[in-house]
Amino acid sequence: MKRQLHPLRALALACLCALLLAGARPVDFPDVPSGSWYAQPVTEMAAKGLISGYPSGKFGPGDSITAAQFVAVTARCAGLRPAPGQTGHWAAGDLQAALQAGWYDWDEIPPTGEQFNRPISRQLAVKILMRALLPQVRGDYTTESQKIRDFDQLDGRYYEPVLAAYSSGVVTGSNSGNFNPKGELSRAEACALLLQAMRLSEAGGTAAPPAPPPAGAPPPRCDSPWGRVGERLAPGLRDTAV
Repeated sequence: MKRQLHPLRALALACLCALLLAGARPVDFPDVPSGSWYAQPVTEMAAKGLISGYPSGKFGPGDSITAAQFVAVTARCAGLRPAPGQTGHWAAGDLQAALQAGWYDWDEIPPTGEQFNRPISRQLAVKILMRALLPQVRGDYTTESQKIRDFDQLDGRYYEPVLAAYSSGVVTGSNSGNFNPKGELSRAEACALLLQAMRLSEAGGTAAPPAPPPAGAPPPRCDSPWGRVGERLAPGLRDTAV
């Protein structure tokens, strides 16, 4: 005789399945065109529940990402739990935990909150993600610095993580060869960087060398997070949507 499943238990299982299926569905944003260079990293990060859009339903791929937003998303990617924060800011717990984990120094993003809602610089963002997701990776100064045309603009405290990011393939630079270390990072660029770092972390920290293009092929479109610096699709800066 077959055992009957209790109606309440069956309902609970049905609800659980529905939630799991809903969580696995791709997330579509009206301002993230399917053919754009950032569509895949943005939609994949959203599908994983690591980032979300604004209440309007848009993602704002060209908006500058703040220090609080970037650290909060990186903490989700790394599985870092919040710590008691020193302010009432929505991301204070993530920022405090990241500071305690050594992802950045006190003066770079003070826990008192003055810089939480300011756009994060590229050099600091790379330092944070490398320490969070690929702390074991190193880069050779002589080899990697030659890839960065504006290396002289990089602050010395960021040499090690930036060179490691180039060495591992997290960052490849723009078509001009610039890193733009003190420039702002867009939300789309942040998704591309973090997703690449997560993949490399799962693969042991090393990127496979790209296959050479066939003879006579046109130059490849730059899909690097640094290759679309001027693409600001949605002006404005909100401080909570990540």
